[in-house]
Amino acid sequence: MLRKCGYSVDYVGDGLEAIGRVAAGNEYDLILIDYELPTINGFETTERLRSLGYWKPIIAVSAGSEAELIGPWREAGCSDFLGKPYLPRQLREIVKQALLRRPNRRPSKTAYELALQST
Repeated sequence: MLRKCGYSVDYVGDGLEAIGRVAAGNEYDLILIDYELPTINGFETTERLRSLGYWKPIIAVSAGSEAELIGPWREAGCSDFLGKPYLPRQLREIVKQALLRRPNRRPSKTAYELALQST
């Protein structure tokens, strides 16, 4: 769906593979992540990506209700949330908005990094 809109898309099979690709230096403008992943769940994958210094948008995609999951997703370091099922236009819009809000360079310290240091 996103490829049809002109985006370059890279798929991974599980959370550990996502972490490995980011750790290996692959550059992604944003990451879409589901809660239900093999090996480790989306929350833990997001936390590990943030601890590696990945500072660009991470959009959580989940079948759970937004009200019950948005807090934990934000705590894990997600930038936005898309509930399933979703319409193709909703996915396109959330990706577009995340890319528009994205800073052009890494901030000196993210709020997530500051929160980690204070605990």
